[in-house]
Amino acid sequence: MLARCPECFDYQNPEDNKRIPVANFERHFSLYHNIEYKRLKKKYLCVEDSCIEARGARAGRSFLSEYHPSSYKKHLLKKHFNSSSTANNAENLMEVDDIETLNVVEIENQVTTGIDNAENLNSAEVDDQIPVENENEMNRIWNFDEEFDFIETLSTENQETMPSTILEWEVYYKKLILKFFNGCSGTEKYFKQLKELLNDAILPFKNTEVANAKSGLMKISCANIIKEGKNLVRNFDVTNPDEIILPSDDVDGDPIRRDKNLFYYLPLIESVPILMKKMNMPSVDKVKMILYADDIQANNALGSHRATGSFLHVAYKIFVPCNKEIMSATSEVTNIQTIGVVLSETTKLAKYDRLMNKIITDVENLRIRYKGNDVTFELFAIAGDHVFLQDLYHLPKSFNGLGGSCCRTCMIENRHFIEKNKCKEVNDPTVLRYNNFGGSMKYPFNQYSDPFHDLLEGILPDCIYSCCQKLSFFDDNWTIKSEISTVDWLEVERLIRIINRQDKKSQNILTVIRDGFFVRRISKDNLQRKDSFPLSGSEQLSLGRSLWKLFNSSEGLQLFSQADTVVFIKSRKLLGNILNICQMIMVKKEMSDSDIDLLEVEIDKFHSLYFDFMPNDSRCTLKLHSLLHYPLFGRMYRAFWLISCIRFESSNRRIKKLHGISCNKVNPSFTIIGKIGMNLLIEKSLKD
Repeated sequence: MLARCPECFDYQNPEDNKRIPVANFERHFSLYHNIEYKRLKKKYLCVEDSCIEARGARAGRSFLSEYHPSSYKKHLLKKHFNSSSTANNAENLMEVDDIETLNVVEIENQVTTGIDNAENLNSAEVDDQIPVENENEMNRIWNFDEEFDFIETLSTENQETMPSTILEWEVYYKKLILKFFNGCSGTEKYFKQLKELLNDAILPFKNTEVANAKSGLMKISCANIIKEGKNLVRNFDVTNPDEIILPSDDVDGDPIRRDKNLFYYLPLIESVPILMKKMNMPSVDKVKMILYADDIQANNALGSHRATGSFLHVAYKIFVPCNKEIMSATSEVTNIQTIGVVLSETTKLAKYDRLMNKIITDVENLRIRYKGNDVTFELFAIAGDHVFLQDLYHLPKSFNGLGGSCCRTCMIENRHFIEKNKCKEVNDPTVLRYNNFGGSMKYPFNQYSDPFHDLLEGILPDCIYSCCQKLSFFDDNWTIKSEISTVDWLEVERLIRIINRQDKKSQNILTVIRDGFFVRRISKDNLQRKDSFPLSGSEQLSLGRSLWKLFNSSEGLQLFSQADTVVFIKSRKLLGNILNICQMIMVKKEMSDSDIDLLEVEIDKFHSLYFDFMPNDSRCTLKLHSLLHYPLFGRMYRAFWLISCIRFESSNRRIKKLHGISCNKVNPSFTIIGKIGMNLLIEKSLKD
């Protein structure tokens, strides 16, 4: 179905106007007419032949109506393309991508990574077009049979597997209820209401065949299951015996209110066997575990000032080295298990020493009988962001190059970071920290930094913003140019959306990079502080990939022709190099020694480019310095994606959701872990 665009329509030559697919109507407006539409809030008369003729004959009031773009599309479908054929409609409505492709020019060769299964960022090729399914395939998808064949659930071949006795029906309904409960929001009332719903559904049946089913359902005790789940919860006082924490609202000494400062957790002996079965782990003697902790704000924006919504969330994941299937399943969000939560205000006063000592001791002493073997556990890494890890190792949170010794891996002082820009200089054994830090943690767990926070939420966003800022306002020496270059950022945004749509390995940012995105956010007045575009880590990566591909295209050369040539070339080199490093670190494979050596070369090269291009105030950050230690981390962990916090961060949403549906604001930690305990029983019931 092709229709005319009312904004593009030329009334003088109506037959020469280009038609666009109706399915692409709103997208056409957003790409080509978004500015005019937003500024003028225009409505449009229909420009199809039948409506034009009707207006000329003054016939029908509906032909005089004006429409917004979304309403215009509905009018087209209702008045001009109304068809009774489902298959034809589906075929006609199939979205067609009429967006032009970019002609890419290879400008300069980059260093390849040499890692298998990683996309070569040095190639600036862009897909010619988005593949569209052929007509036969679309007809196969959209054509349905009018009659459906229903399979009788109690057929002869399935009768042996169906429950018959009261006990079998009880187990069947319990698994059915628990399976539903595992996917719902998690409160106890849903559990009870679902049982009542099933009871009311089978109550009208009077035949003897369902008598056992009714009896089995009635035997399920919701109260006992809820109680059993909450009985799994244990607590632990994270403060020293000599410390007394008295919250501001606990003036009456109520012991229930004092209990809210405890760390509520599920014992590893209960959760680990269930997780191993869930991951279908093979018979092994030793399993490695990665711990994670992070402060999360579970309240909404209006309630974020309340201390009852800020928690320290402690979780873990397990894996077996050299087992690709298990290592791949390790980072799935559903395979990340919560240990416990505690109010953040408690840990801020008591630090993390007693808490982490307790958890690490439990891991080291954990013994599980699994598939005929006695399985032991080894702590592989302790993951978290810089704020948590600095407190964990009792080091100052000096992130901007103005303090003393703050790096967890080496003894180099923060103020001297700018003097060290080679990996070998900071990884020399004579400058490593080893056990020279406070707290109860031990070497070598201090040799860690999270790639997600360092790269996707730190270095890469800084590079992207500085490239755009420098191209707009500054020369190579960060001096404001006498004549500000006129970069057509609207056209840049349009081409970025095209490239992003064609890049199948990037997250979709079409709804983020709208018209005016760069103009509203790029400023020449913020050189004294770091700035970046307000995007998530994966969105920053997608924007960086699209921008780098644009820099290497013929359209990019034309768009940035008015910018400083030296700045443009350095921007392309800097962005390509940091994307190359991100690709090498995030590839899902264990790195060999040659891969790590190549990574070290790339990091040294990037540091030289970074110090030459970026403003002075961003050259001494802890995240940038930590990048120099990545070859050391690579030889220790071998797989950066295993120790990344990006999946752990996603698991925090579950804690926020459970807190949001809870009515217990006195002791929220116990309520959250109680709900997780019930879900643990659910998974155990479904696996048994």
